[in-house]
Amino acid sequence: QDHRVRRMAADGAGDQIAVEFTLQGTHLGPLLDLPASGNRIGVRAVAMLQLLHGKIHEQRLYYDLATIRRQIAGAPPGEEPS
Repeated sequence: QDHRVRRMAADGAGDQIAVEFTLQGTHLGPLLDLPASGNRIGVRAVAMLQLLHGKIHEQRLYYDLATIRRQIAGAPPGEEPS
């Protein structure tokens, strides 16, 4: 697998932490109802973490799904794949 996660920033208060990161890799298998394309994909994402007793209790992940779909389908930026 050739995936990479790079943390951009992290901040928190109390039991809440926000982590901004980038995900990069090659689309080698089915994802989002699209067959493997071999295309490189990369997207910025944010994870909101809630801690309980010092461990991750809950995680909410936010990312740009339209960008991922465009990159998988090979559509030019700003154009949604059909």
